[in-house]
Amino acid sequence: MNSPRSVAFAAIAVVLLASCSSDSGESTTEPVASSSTTAQASTTPPPATTEAPSATSTTPSSTTTSPPATTDAPTDTSPSLFEPGTPEFEVDETISILEQQWKECLRTLPNCDPLAASALRTGDDNAAVQGTALRWNRETYRTSNIDALSYRVDQVVIDIAAGTASVVLCVTDPVILMEADGTVVDDKFYTSIQDWELELVDGVWKSSNRTIRGEAVVGEENDLCVA
Repeated sequence: MNSPRSVAFAAIAVVLLASCSSDSGESTTEPVASSSTTAQASTTPPPATTEAPSATSTTPSSTTTSPPATTDAPTDTSPSLFEPGTPEFEVDETISILEQQWKECLRTLPNCDPLAASALRTGDDNAAVQGTALRWNRETYRTSNIDALSYRVDQVVIDIAAGTASVVLCVTDPVILMEADGTVVDDKFYTSIQDWELELVDGVWKSSNRTIRGEAVVGEENDLCVA
């Protein structure tokens, strides 16, 4: 039986915070979809297969008071594999910011700011993350072990002419998802290899789509991200 944090995936084409984050809307951290994938796991925001919020959905009142998402690169991440000033370095920095934005969403549940969580996302990825944030807010979910969530960038390929970047990441997601009364919804340790697509939008890199290779693996003993 699939974990509550698992989510079914469609083909690479998407209609897809998730996340402070695998229906994945009931999961806790941020992943992706492939034609061979049957489930999405963890608190990573689900890929673009997640339904976008309906027109009747309302953003929690806290979103009006939340500070705007920063575009400054976080200072607590591992050194980049890429030369500063290169497009690859800029994409790597963007991934770090996306990671921090999703962690903040998980930390502030059930008052995650969907707009802040999706500030550096566009298209399907933007819709998926906002939809997940709104849904988890409504479910009054909480999370713990958020700082252990990590995205490791293993490869960046830039298409200068198209203004796009293809990124391969290894995502470690041990975040614990809980109901308001502390009941554990999912406490599994997930790792996954993911393919992300980014686009240059007005000179800013933004995530547009995410897919997971195969499916997320459960258990620290099966950690795909061990160096």
